[in-house]
Amino acid sequence: MKKKLTIIQEHFKLTKKDFAKKIGISATAYNNYINEGRIPATDVILKLNEVFHINPNWLLVNDSSEDMFMNNITTLTSEEHKEYAADKAPLVNIDIANDFNQLSSLQQEYYSLLIKADLVKNKMKEE
Repeated sequence: MKKKLTIIQEHFKLTKKDFAKKIGISATAYNNYINEGRIPATDVILKLNEVFHINPNWLLVNDSSEDMFMNNITTLTSEEHKEYAADKAPLVNIDIANDFNQLSSLQQEYYSLLIKADLVKNKMKEE
């Protein structure tokens, strides 16, 4: 998780302080996510989706087959992406994100692995 947050921050060429401000958390809270590797709260995940159009699945699941951005908009520049994301509503089911966030870290890891296994299974069916 901490690598992914850093990837997002660096992609948009923001300082830690500016990145934290854009997603509605303190610089200290952001540093805690980075240093401790904690999973961000649901509202932070939703804000990452809203502000930067980050795919919550990419953020939560350790699966390289997921795209970082929703709707495959990785070809946009940082500035174009900011404009695009500003006009879009969050594309994640809030109830699911809230439920996921209420699970223990062990349960979150378990369900993340189940999701990853389903993604691999679906990919194998396609081939």
